[in-house]
Amino acid sequence: MKLYQLFVAMLILASCNKRKCGETEANALIGHWEWIQSSGGISGGVSTPSSTGKVVFLDIFDDETYKLIENNQVIKQGNLKLKEQHCMHSNVTKSSLELGTAQRLTIESMTTTQLVLGEEMADGMQFEYTR
Repeated sequence: MKLYQLFVAMLILASCNKRKCGETEANALIGHWEWIQSSGGISGGVSTPSSTGKVVFLDIFDDETYKLIENNQVIKQGNLKLKEQHCMHSNVTKSSLELGTAQRLTIESMTTTQLVLGEEMADGMQFEYTR
């Protein structure tokens, strides 16, 4: 009987812990992110603000919109969606950002101060941001 009660208690606790897909990640993404480097692509090179002369910010807002700002000019803006997708690089399911209709970037890693986004293709780029 105690085993049954333990099972029911665990089931109740687990159901209370459910959240919408990406809810925590979405809250953690909101903010002003500064680009620090890109790497990969066909050449496998690394680009930085010093090597390109570009200062880039990715602003993510709580109304599920974003702005990509390069040298104080908005170069892209629109709606974003947080989704789950299979990552071909690590063979696991990861969260991804869908920026408008044209670009989907996998969240490779994220901390309170660092965000690493990757293109989901064999020779894709990886973009690193800090805040």
